Amino acid sequence: MGMISVKKKELIEKIAKASKAAKSVSESVLNAFLKIVSQTLKKGDKIQLIGFGAFESKEPSSKCWT
Repeated sequence: MGMISVKKKELIEKIAKASKAAKSVSESVLNAFLKIVSQTLKKGDKIQLIGFGAFESKEPSSKCWT
């Protein structure tokens, strides 16, 4: 299973289409969600969305790759 990159603009369009909401509303909701996730992670807390997954911040490994 690979990772797919999606630009924010594309995600807003997908949310608008799936929810049948205006793009401006979808953008506001996405921005609010990202702000909440960012603020929560900066405090060192974890966010778990039951049935979906979790967001958490981790310290980078001290290993150096050469």
